[in-house]
Amino acid sequence: MLSAIVKEHQSKQSARKERQEQKRKDAVQAASNLTQALVDHLNVGSSVSESEETRRRSEAAAAQRDQFCQANAVVVEFGGVLLELLERDRRRGKLGAQHRGRHENDSDRFGIFVQSHTRESKCR
Repeated sequence: MLSAIVKEHQSKQSARKERQEQKRKDAVQAASNLTQALVDHLNVGSSVSESEETRRRSEAAAAQRDQFCQANAVVVEFGGVLLELLERDRRRGKLGAQHRGRHENDSDRFGIFVQSHTRESKCR
């Protein structure tokens, strides 16, 4: 009788240990699944943030390029007008003899500057 009670107790204890081990395995698997789901969710959020940052940087670069192009166009236009005025004054002889050589050189250099900016501009 006592051995039967001990055997029954041992079998119940073994069954209880098996149930606890299965519950532990299930809990570990659930925690692993949750961790993986959280990592996936964070990676998607991170990926969206990176693409948004890339888009914002691209837009900022385009805006800076547009501003540069506008400023460059103003400089080229102003330079062209100034160059025309210098050329007109030189042709009309309005420059004094003491300034004539100096302004002619300035005019030539400025003309080269304006032409190079017009030719090299990436704003067309």
